[in-house]
Amino acid sequence: MTSALDQEIRDIATKGGTVSDLTPKAYQALFDHYASSGDMPYGIMKARDGDPDEWLNEKLPTWKDEDFE
Repeated sequence: MTSALDQEIRDIATKGGTVSDLTPKAYQALFDHYASSGDMPYGIMKARDGDPDEWLNEKLPTWKDEDFE
């Protein structure tokens, strides 16, 4: 993930925004991060067991406090 995308995600998280406030590129970077790390359950990724946007919105506030680079 580029530092610009990381900063965009941090800015939205700090402002209390949601994933709908992210650019498509930043949203995809956030989704890919959690999908590839194994943190996001497969059923959520495929929207079978829940909404990926809701799941990401729950995780978004932690982005500002962690170092994900």
